[in-house]
Amino acid sequence: MNFTILVTEDCNLSCKYCYEGNNKKKSYMNLETADGVIEFILNEMRKNPEDKHPLQIVFHGGEPLLNFDIIKYLDRSISKLVVDRQISYHMTTNGTILNDEIKNFIKNKIDSFSISIDGIKESHDENRVFSNGLGSYDLVIKNAKKLLNEGVQIRARMTFNEHNVNNLFKSVVNLYKFGFKYIVPAIDSYANWDDDSLEKLSNEIDKLIEFKKENRHAEISLTEINLLNKKKGDCFGGICSFTIDSKGLIYPCTFAVSKEDYIIGDIKRGKNCLDEDKINELKKVNFSDNKDCLECTRYDYCSGVRCKILNKLVTGNYNLPPYIACFEEHLNVRITKKLLDYCYS
Repeated sequence: MNFTILVTEDCNLSCKYCYEGNNKKKSYMNLETADGVIEFILNEMRKNPEDKHPLQIVFHGGEPLLNFDIIKYLDRSISKLVVDRQISYHMTTNGTILNDEIKNFIKNKIDSFSISIDGIKESHDENRVFSNGLGSYDLVIKNAKKLLNEGVQIRARMTFNEHNVNNLFKSVVNLYKFGFKYIVPAIDSYANWDDDSLEKLSNEIDKLIEFKKENRHAEISLTEINLLNKKKGDCFGGICSFTIDSKGLIYPCTFAVSKEDYIIGDIKRGKNCLDEDKINELKKVNFSDNKDCLECTRYDYCSGVRCKILNKLVTGNYNLPPYIACFEEHLNVRITKKLLDYCYS
């Protein structure tokens, strides 16, 4: 089971591509809501006592480290109450907040730690700025270096759009040389991609493929979906994966946060906090009306088919993935073929 907990919706950055846009709240999770979240997690686990897979907890925001006290409280409480399975903690942060206590917590408690950093200073500071407009790159690099020196394995998550795609290759190489061994370039689905920017994206990926061939140990996620993956299946949001915001409202995923139509529960309702009618309504959404998707050879593997809420938010239609999702999926096929040809040549 997977629970993403927004310990705060406040953030100390004003990223230009943030999907929350101008709807960002300043709210912080309090102890009462945190206790409700813990009880919700325990109740969901009781529904399937045979499941002994690791419990996945993701600390999210906003910027989660703005509410570090609640993160520590959740960790202490969950670790004390969940004794029949492994607990795996994950965190994504903007990398601007770090002290010795936070550094030790990340080192000893967090199993998967990601920093959002957009490669080179030029790309990063174009988008990831403080409220006063100043870039955050220098501070993020300074903090990342401290963590890397402590042996923390950092996953660098990079977001690219039509404006900074020219720097994709340069950015990945820069981070790899700096010491990041796990690099995940992510394409911004909300961006205004056109034929010119998509061609640039394809060219940058080709350069990364050559770099990957020469640096086999570099864990660069050129593609999150490849020819060897198993079928994607359905979206598990609201089934065994939930996102809870700082006020205790429950959503199927992070894309849905702050969207009233996608609230599927409220911690404050207690044991029966989920709206089963709303969950069943979302489950009914399928792609039977989209002939183009049904006839595509990548239908069973495509994240664009699986992520119906993102589709609705970007295109206005659950059954219509953004064009960039289709482009990326077919680009993934080409990437995988090239890498396989290289491995077996």
